[in-house]
Amino acid sequence: MRKVLFATDFSDSAEGALSFLAEMIEGREIEVDLIHVFDIPIPIASAVTHKAMIDMIKERRHAVKKQLRDVLEQFPKEQRGNVHAVHGAYPSTEISELAEEEGVDFIIMAMRQKYSLFDKIIGSSTAHTIQKSDIPVLAIPNGAKYSDFKSILFPTNMNIDDRLEGQEKKALEWLYNFWELFDNPEVNMIHVTEDESVLESRVHNKPFAEMEFIVTSADSVEKGILNYLESHNIDLIAVYKPNRGFWERLYHSSVTRKLLIKSRIPLLVF
Repeated sequence: MRKVLFATDFSDSAEGALSFLAEMIEGREIEVDLIHVFDIPIPIASAVTHKAMIDMIKERRHAVKKQLRDVLEQFPKEQRGNVHAVHGAYPSTEISELAEEEGVDFIIMAMRQKYSLFDKIIGSSTAHTIQKSDIPVLAIPNGAKYSDFKSILFPTNMNIDDRLEGQEKKALEWLYNFWELFDNPEVNMIHVTEDESVLESRVHNKPFAEMEFIVTSADSVEKGILNYLESHNIDLIAVYKPNRGFWERLYHSSVTRKLLIKSRIPLLVF
């Protein structure tokens, strides 16, 4: 049985992502662990004794565990894993470390649509967890409704006729494991180029027999992806993060904010 770790802050976005998860894993051999990271506000912590602080943390942990157990009740008994109420000031660190310790297959978190500019793309804890974690993270947009993963888009910075190798090959091999869990959806790699004369391409060592390698012309990676999504039914975007420049371009543009906020397409990052 596979295991996933769902990180919640008990917000409306997290509640929506949890419902998405429940539908996504229905009938599948996937076990769900829940984690909530809590902290004691500095003004309170500085005003009490060390013993009182310890008691306060114990009391808070007990209350959070009860809340998490109640949340877990919405899953069938065979899919209910463990609950983790963790005291810490940095949720992304605690989530990443626990995921590593528990050996989960991937982490699931919610996106949200408020606060700072970057938070509008993905909630800050989600963004930081993606940056820190060596375990894949599935980010669910605020308001997204689950439908079967029938088509996955994998943006690539591979050059035309490159051989699939290195980190990109490892990323696609991991995606293959995800692909097997969800009834073998169609996977398309997309390469965006400014060269309009490049209309044909091929990729060697494809891990998916039916995988297409698509080349599209646009003046930026973001616009090329957005244009493709507007004309195709895509259920999931899968990306990897070996190349800092590619990662920054993909997540720091107005086009991408529109893509992630308005498209309601889940994002898988590894």
